[in-house]
Amino acid sequence: MPREALPHCWGLFVCASLLIAASGISQCYGSEAMSFSLQTDGELDEAIAHGISDVTRPFLFLCTATMMASPQPELRSTGQRAADALIATTAATELLKNLTNLPRPNSDEPSLVALGLAPPSDGRGFPSGHTSTAFAFATVMADADADNRWLWYGLAGAVGWSRVEVEAHHVWDVVAGAALGTYIARRSLHSDGGLLNLVGLEPKRVRFGKATLTLAPELAPGGVSLATLEF
Repeated sequence: MPREALPHCWGLFVCASLLIAASGISQCYGSEAMSFSLQTDGELDEAIAHGISDVTRPFLFLCTATMMASPQPELRSTGQRAADALIATTAATELLKNLTNLPRPNSDEPSLVALGLAPPSDGRGFPSGHTSTAFAFATVMADADADNRWLWYGLAGAVGWSRVEVEAHHVWDVVAGAALGTYIARRSLHSDGGLLNLVGLEPKRVRFGKATLTLAPELAPGGVSLATLEF
């Protein structure tokens, strides 16, 4: 794939993470954040980690959906491959979470749960879903953009670090998520149509008067859309 065909997704990811982190710092420290009086006791790291965690899934969905909607066949194929890997990885991650039923490190922190900074004790700590999907996406993008493969894996690694930093997962949850996402994405890359046969599909449009029904799998923040209706 030509490098110029790839959007600068990583730049958007970094900028969005820093904006969210800056917002968190300003809320925690108020005017102290402006006077650079932050103490080196971990609050800055935690704010950045929360920013990365918050932006990960919207970033993955937005970039994948944008590539899938591209008029360029090669870029659209990469988007379809990313969607295939992300959906398969999410399904495998959810299955493992339900089978293992392991707690998160912050599940027993009532104060954090009350503030919305930690999930309730749901026994869904293993493996890390943020990390598994981040590495699945990074593996697909590294295959399409080999010159910048370490950049994509570096971003995925930052996601894994953020999940440990905010105490949403143990280190082994993150390591397992990284291995799972990488493995499934590689399996998808070695399959002609992908694991779910999403690669190579062309949108099919059916007209009903002034309405147009487009049949095509697309990723959306709320899940997977199989069709869209336009008037």
